[in-house]
Amino acid sequence: MTNPRKYKLIILVIGARGGLWDKLREVWQKYSHIFPEVRTHFVYGANSRENFLLGDLMYDDCKEQYPPTIHKTLRAFRTINNYDYDFVLRTNLSSFWDIPRLLKNLEELPTEKCYAGDGPLHHVSPNTKYIACPYVSGTDTILSKDVVERGINYLDSNEEFNNKLLSYDGWTLPDDKAMGMLFLNELHTPIVSLSHRKVHISEMHEANLSYKQIEKQIVDLIKTSKSLNKDNYRVKNSHSGEPETREDLDPFIMNLLYKHYYVN
Repeated sequence: MTNPRKYKLIILVIGARGGLWDKLREVWQKYSHIFPEVRTHFVYGANSRENFLLGDLMYDDCKEQYPPTIHKTLRAFRTINNYDYDFVLRTNLSSFWDIPRLLKNLEELPTEKCYAGDGPLHHVSPNTKYIACPYVSGTDTILSKDVVERGINYLDSNEEFNNKLLSYDGWTLPDDKAMGMLFLNELHTPIVSLSHRKVHISEMHEANLSYKQIEKQIVDLIKTSKSLNKDNYRVKNSHSGEPETREDLDPFIMNLLYKHYYVN
């Protein structure tokens, strides 16, 4: 069924359930649905039906794993294919966005043949035959509608490549790297680097700071970020990716960001 409304931006938040992820989702819920020109969907895979909320996209045939695969992202792309929109943002729960600033910054991007985000990045796994391909981070991938449509059509007409994205020489590709193979290598969509718009908040737990000291650092960081026209933060205070070390600190920081951008 076609959604008749026109959106400037569709946000797809690749999610997971439990502890840390539910706390980060609570922050997202406070601000992500308040802009009429933006539609936000949280995207989940198999065994994620508890705490189901309106607007969640649920795909029982997509395995939940870390790092996420492109399977869930592609399913979400197909779901929104009938929407009328300019851009789609593929992001995740550990990212925070200044949406008004993001909408303004979108005006600087091409509305066609747009593949943008933090990059270009490169990665080669030493245990596979995966060939390095530039890509942008999955935390802030921005695509114009025509690029999404071309990607879907290409995969529909090329079963061999479609299967390769889901399992590359027996190795499951993380979805941002797979998107690089699809949008850059196959569809020849040039990367627009937006690395200058992103703020990384990491390893603050290793400094052994009090929460009051952390708050002061975050407030100072926000002031600097605003002056530099930055529109998103990646909050991940652990290199390992294990949520246990982040379960209290990351939501605390996310709530500080929310208060400064949407309450104060």
